Amino acid sequence: MLFAVFLVIIGMIVIWKYTQPKTEVVPAQQTGIAVTVPVDTDYTEPDPNAEHRLDYDTPVYHTTDQEINTVNTTAIPLTKTIEFVKDNTGSGLTTEDEKTFQVAEVKAYSDRLLTTKDYSSAKYGADNTSNYFSPYNAIDGDDVSFSHTKGNQDIHRLFLDLVTPQRLTKLDIYCRSGYGARLSGTRVNLLDEKGAILDTVILNSQEMQTFTPMY
Repeated sequence: MLFAVFLVIIGMIVIWKYTQPKTEVVPAQQTGIAVTVPVDTDYTEPDPNAEHRLDYDTPVYHTTDQEINTVNTTAIPLTKTIEFVKDNTGSGLTTEDEKTFQVAEVKAYSDRLLTTKDYSSAKYGADNTSNYFSPYNAIDGDDVSFSHTKGNQDIHRLFLDLVTPQRLTKLDIYCRSGYGARLSGTRVNLLDEKGAILDTVILNSQEMQTFTPMY
């Protein structure tokens, strides 16, 4: 009987011992007092030979250097011609002087101020050619000299063609001093290589006006 009780007690001690959390002794660095910390028995070392796979529920995108450096230039509107048009139809203006317009200077900007060398030609409309004032006066860098259309036709035009199409960011337009009224109502069109209008503005009588394209 006593022997059976002894075996029961021994069994209980063994069960208690193996059900306690494992601890290890960590010597204190400063105080010399040893402390015990629990050991995480659930931690498992990763298997270096295990196959690592991506979570295929999450898409992964790869962008090549070529894709990063590619710019969609087709979406950028480029101006080939700056066109000035004054349509006097129904305006009540009767004299040739009233129907004409005079542009002293056009300062066009892309990433810089364009110069005369950036233009391939400057010309008036077929019926507005002037014998005295060159259309190049509008782009010669001098806002004292001026272009001047001619003729009693209702429609007067000036064309400024660029050597290569440009993305224009701003135009400063100077009228002949004292003749702002003649420029009033003149439309400025920015045309692409096919002649399509990219943007347009109607000028008033101020002698210096700024046109900022909205494309």
